Amino acid sequence: MTKVNETKKSNVVNINNKDYDMDTFDAKQKYLIAQIRDLDNKIGMAKFQLDQHETAKTQFVNLLIIAVETEKKDETNGKATEDAEVVETKKAS
Repeated sequence: MTKVNETKKSNVVNINNKDYDMDTFDAKQKYLIAQIRDLDNKIGMAKFQLDQHETAKTQFVNLLIIAVETEKKDETNGKATEDAEVVETKKAS
C-alpha cells in the first residue's frame, strides 16, 4: 500500500519514504494530494466524534443502570414495607 506523508514544509510530500516537491506536480497530482488532506481531516473529525458518541453512550448506559437499580431498590423497599404492615396487622388481630 502506498503511504503518503507530508513533511513540515508545506510544498514537500513524502510518498513511500521519498520526498517530492509539490511545485513539480501536475494538476491531477495536486488534486489527489488535496483529496488525501481532506480525507485525513475527515478521518480525524470522525474519530473525534466517535469518541464523543462512545462517551455519551457510556453515560446513557450508566444512567440506565442507575435507573434500573434504583427502581429495584424502590420495589424491594416498598415490598418490605407492605410485608411489615401485613405482619403488624395480623399481630394486632
